[in-house]
Amino acid sequence: MKNRYMTLLIILSLIFLKSQIPQTTYVEKIVKQDGVVGVNCDYTDIREAIREIEDNSKLKRYIIKVLNGTYDYSNSGNIGIALKNYVTIVGQSKNGVKIIKRDDIFAWEKATIDINTTENIEYTSIQNCTIISNNCKAPLHIDNPCFIGTFEGIDLNLINEQRLGSGDNPSDGYANTFAVGWRGKEHFKLINVISNGKLWGHNYNNTLSEGIFELRNCTSRTIQIGDLASNGQDLIILKNCNADIYEYLWFNEYIKVKSVKGSSFVVNAENNNIKRFINSNHSTV
Repeated sequence: MKNRYMTLLIILSLIFLKSQIPQTTYVEKIVKQDGVVGVNCDYTDIREAIREIEDNSKLKRYIIKVLNGTYDYSNSGNIGIALKNYVTIVGQSKNGVKIIKRDDIFAWEKATIDINTTENIEYTSIQNCTIISNNCKAPLHIDNPCFIGTFEGIDLNLINEQRLGSGDNPSDGYANTFAVGWRGKEHFKLINVISNGKLWGHNYNNTLSEGIFELRNCTSRTIQIGDLASNGQDLIILKNCNADIYEYLWFNEYIKVKSVKGSSFVVNAENNNIKRFINSNHSTV
């Protein structure tokens, strides 16, 4: 009898402790391009839906469900859509949801999707859509010291329409479709992504970074890694990827650091189909 009471007491204690653990909640908002707010959607614009989120947190996360349509942010500021902390954008279908920024004039500060905040971002994601840019740095760009966590891009088409030899599309290469930079322990993850250009990531000099640049089941013309000699040790993960070129870039201005330390990267690669490997100095100095 005593053992039975002890068992019951333990079970009740565990139930009580579990009830005291904060639970994560998810709030869903629906965006429909030609919808009627309050009838079949909450918003008709992705940018507006994200801008109005103010109480997002680790325990209160938002999912922006975007129904099929074309969401055009051409010539409307430097950034089409600014990602937010603990907010995930999910398209209804990869080919049915198109997020576009086709500007008249090129500028490095422009991107279809980017981060524009002074508050730390620990997690953000965009999934199941097509992202297109022209006269921008990239359709998808993240290089902000306020980003300190994990980004996930899942089931995406990334298209940079930049004219060859202009803007960020060199005459001897491909334009960026995914361009990211990290300084610490940031984790950039792409899964099931098709790119018509370059998936590009780099660390920063003297940051002791321990970032992760992870590509799984991705197809791209070029995968490009930039080593600015961070004096840290970053991890590159390539699994089941297809590319014409994998290029490791180093920079002449950091040659003294590089000659002492060697590469800042450890590469974990499995089951990839990469036709050509290049190791080159990318400096203009």
